[in-house]
Formats: sequence, structure tokens, C-alpha cells
Amino acid sequence: MALVGGGIGGASNTVNPSGTGTSLNYIGNFVYGYAGPVATGGTGSADVTALKFATGAEIIKCTVAFCDDGGGSADKLMKIELDNQAVWDARYTDNSTLASEQPLPFIIPPHSRVTIFVGSATTDNISLMLVGELYA
Repeated sequence: MALVGGGIGGASNTVNPSGTGTSLNYIGNFVYGYAGPVATGGTGSADVTALKFATGAEIIKCTVAFCDDGGGSADKLMKIELDNQAVWDARYTDNSTLASEQPLPFIIPPHSRVTIFVGSATTDNISLMLVGELYA
């Protein structure tokens, strides 16, 4: 397997098997990132960074899922940017909509800068998980 960027700046394979943070982790051909719980400010916008990383030469086929701490039914938001361009910007108006549209299948092209933002209409704690595989 070729070395891939683990964070902004292109660090070699990052392994953080049990922790959370904003970077992506690699083990063999598997890739994952766990963020959260992260506190949202209740702005009604997806404006809190959950994951932020740069990828290497491989394609990543993954799923992205997020949830709140169960503290209410306020709108939840998620925005995914590739190279500073929004490619997914969603508002989930209730927990049943949130559950029915997840996990979100997603393809990340090679050499991409990825940022995933979360938010809520009220102050909330949101967790996010990205899990996938590398393809050369």
C-alpha cells in the first residue's frame, strides 16, 4: 500500500485506533475517522469542523454517518466540502429523516482536501463517523 496523507500537510499513514479527532486514520486498505462528540453553537448552520484531512493517490469509497446526543429534535446539519467546494449540504428536520438517510455513501477522489462540518439549530453535541476502503 502506498503512503497516503493523514492530515492537512500530507503526513504519512496516521493510526489512532481508539481515539477521536479531525484526521483520517489508515490501517491497511481501511480508512476511518471518528469525530465527536463535538459541541455545536446552535447557529442553524453546519459550521463546526468534525473532520478535516487531505487524501493521497487512492480513491476512498466510504460511508459517512452522524448523530446527536439524543438531547432534542432540533434540525441537524451536515456539509461536506471537497477542495473548498460544497458537494453535500443537508438539513435533517427530524430524527426519522436523519436515520433514514444514513449512512451516506460517498466517494472521495484522489488528492482531495476534505472538510466535514456539522451543526444544529440548538446547542447540541454531534458525533460523526466515516468508514471506508482505499482503492488504487
